[in-house]
Amino acid sequence: MMVYDVDGTQIFNKKITSQAIQLNKSLLNKPYSLAVIAFTDGTTEVVKLKL
Repeated sequence: MMVYDVDGTQIFNKKITSQAIQLNKSLLNKPYSLAVIAFTDGTTEVVKLKL
């Protein structure tokens, strides 16, 4: 899972092995950040995280 700010700077990158994750809100930048989740089957999903 990778998280990017609106400028495209990567602010978080961690391999996730569970179905749930908690992010500290202080990592996220306003007005929103984008979480990119890469699954083991090669697919990805992008989620907009709005503060």
